[in-house]
Amino acid sequence: MVTEEISVNLGEATPRRLLVNWANGQDAWVRVLTAETILSRKELSDDALSKIYSVFLAEKGLSDLPMPEVPKLELEIVEATDEDSLELAEIREVKGVNALAADQVLAFDSDLTILFGQNGSGKTGYSRILKRISAVRTPEDILPNAHASDGATPPPPSACIEYRQSGEEKTAIWKNEPGLTPFTRISVFDAEAVSLHIDSELGYVFTPAELALFSYVAKGLQGVQQRIAAEVAALKPGTNSLLARFARETTVYPVIETLGATTDLTELSMLATVPEDAETLREGLQSEWDC
Repeated sequence: MVTEEISVNLGEATPRRLLVNWANGQDAWVRVLTAETILSRKELSDDALSKIYSVFLAEKGLSDLPMPEVPKLELEIVEATDEDSLELAEIREVKGVNALAADQVLAFDSDLTILFGQNGSGKTGYSRILKRISAVRTPEDILPNAHASDGATPPPPSACIEYRQSGEEKTAIWKNEPGLTPFTRISVFDAEAVSLHIDSELGYVFTPAELALFSYVAKGLQGVQQRIAAEVAALKPGTNSLLARFARETTVYPVIETLGATTDLTELSMLATVPEDAETLREGLQSEWDC
């Protein structure tokens, strides 16, 4: 038996591109949900899901809100080759990050860099910068210097980052944005950024940030579906409170029990017609019952 080899080019089949291509074939509200998830790189909040639900209602014509324009999603094209390498050189001119001094420089070795020091010496500040510029799943907020005594408003976080790309010296200015090209190619592993689960056999499971986007989008879709289900349940008619006023053995009971949109109003009106001598008949029946 001859096995035929099949060659598949997966160069463009990155998780993010697959997700974007799928979303572009869906409704507008799904594209909004996917875009918000990719930008935040985490599960969407209740407020975000409520806004997406409003887009869903507008798109389906179920609300008076105008339908916003939702263009197709696009990915930034970053050309890279097998020889393309990225290497951090140094971080300098740091401002507004914890208590890091602006004239302090953190230089990186081409093989291994170990940063150590006492508590409060600035290790966490540098790690937060690295997490903000990289493709970390949960970038942390940058905190100002808590020990500043001059009372002045701290400057917005920023830093100058020297790096080498394919051997070429380059400089990038970071202004507190989460994810800065080309540093989004860096992976950060720590307790906050990595989904790490330990089972009874001490097995380790790691979900890459790109693959986690699928789970976040799926949970977002479930959140919108739950809002739809809650709206449908709220619109369903409740228990017929009129049934308690009629005896089950009476002829009118089945009519009251089946009241709905298909009820014949003419027939219902005829049942409500009371003869002129109804009061006399009622008194006669009452007297017979009392006897």
